Amino acid sequence: MDQTECWELYRKTARDKRKDVSLEDLITCHDKLCSCLAIMGNSQTQFQARIDELRLEIQTLQHRESIRLGRRTFWVAVAAVVVPVFVAVAFHILSSRPQPSKTDLDNSLPSLQTPAPRAVSPEPEMSSKIETPSPKQSATAQPSSTMQQS
Repeated sequence: MDQTECWELYRKTARDKRKDVSLEDLITCHDKLCSCLAIMGNSQTQFQARIDELRLEIQTLQHRESIRLGRRTFWVAVAAVVVPVFVAVAFHILSSRPQPSKTDLDNSLPSLQTPAPRAVSPEPEMSSKIETPSPKQSATAQPSSTMQQS
């Protein structure tokens, strides 16, 4: 680069002209201005000030981009956790309710059905008189045989 190109780049990087310049272009201009320092002689102080301004603006833009990326990453991580949990809870709630099938609905009309009678097992009736064995019966009766009958 010669001095005229360096001065043109210097004017191009003025604060009022940098508003719409991309971060990549600012980095390129910064690097070119750094290479101009050696050939500028007496104007090195001006160029060094412009280089410092560009460096500060580049750092600010990189910081903003980093914050933006951090926020996006945070919300993607939140969504990656919350959405599956929400889906799992919804699935659990919906699957825990037994859903009647169509055939069950057709076959059962609860308001028209009467409960089926239960089969009652016959219970031995208790007699009102208690029989006491005679002395002959008690001598011949064996406790094991009377226990097996019951």
